[in-house]
Amino acid sequence: MQTIDEVNLLLRSSYEQMSPHMKRAAKYLLENPEEVAVHSMRTIAKNAGIHPTTMVRLARELSFSGYNDLRAIYQNKVKQKKVPHVEQAKALLTDSARSDIRGIIERSREDALASLASTYENLDPELLKAVAQTIWKSSHLYLIGFRSSYAVASLLYYRSLMFTPDVSLLEARTSVHGGKLRYIKPGDVMIAIATEPYSNSSTEMVKYAAAKGADIIAITDSMVSPLAVAAKHVLLVPKFDNVGYDYLIPSIAIGNLIMSAAIRVGGKKSLTRLEYSDKHTEEFLSFD
Repeated sequence: MQTIDEVNLLLRSSYEQMSPHMKRAAKYLLENPEEVAVHSMRTIAKNAGIHPTTMVRLARELSFSGYNDLRAIYQNKVKQKKVPHVEQAKALLTDSARSDIRGIIERSREDALASLASTYENLDPELLKAVAQTIWKSSHLYLIGFRSSYAVASLLYYRSLMFTPDVSLLEARTSVHGGKLRYIKPGDVMIAIATEPYSNSSTEMVKYAAAKGADIIAITDSMVSPLAVAAKHVLLVPKFDNVGYDYLIPSIAIGNLIMSAAIRVGGKKSLTRLEYSDKHTEEFLSFD
């Protein structure tokens, strides 16, 4: 095993079978690769809330002779490309003294800018390109997002319809074995949006779609979220405990980037479909 991507894939695929302490270790490695590269095993174990021997057991579980061999993978990754540090974004959120309306406006601005900065800094262009290519290769695109994430899924649905008719927006009340989802098959793609706490509906639908052979694109907040574990591609939104509903801002930004990248990957085919969509929108004089 030579790359951090291979390590991450194995961590995600074996996560559900791990013990609780091993899960903590795996989750920390997935979410803090730059920390693993620069800090000692004891520090990493302390930050993850586990005993150092758990890190050793995890390394051996991944077929490394010891923890240092595992850590070397992360160090090589950092040498190749510096991983943006989310703490730089969190520093914008430290001022909690302001409580008047002016302070609320300023705090909201800082929260939005910090979450967007972290989103863009950590987004891999090659990953975005791969996501766009997966969408174009799909025979049908399914979109799910429940509770507050439904707004993001709805926006993606509207934008997707502009260049493909083969797209479905699933409702939370849809049965896993009923409605449109019963037709999902290999070659189809599901874009699933959810952050903690994850809805049972999104988790069940993602598992069902993956079992049917569809490719999953997850927009979520952790590499070991129920969506990410089953996903082919994972696009992470940053976690800011004191941002509240503002986490929707990076989700919407990622959704817009996915659609823009898909249109670019589609090239002339995208232009033809967009021209057709514009023409019929003008005929009906409606944007419904």
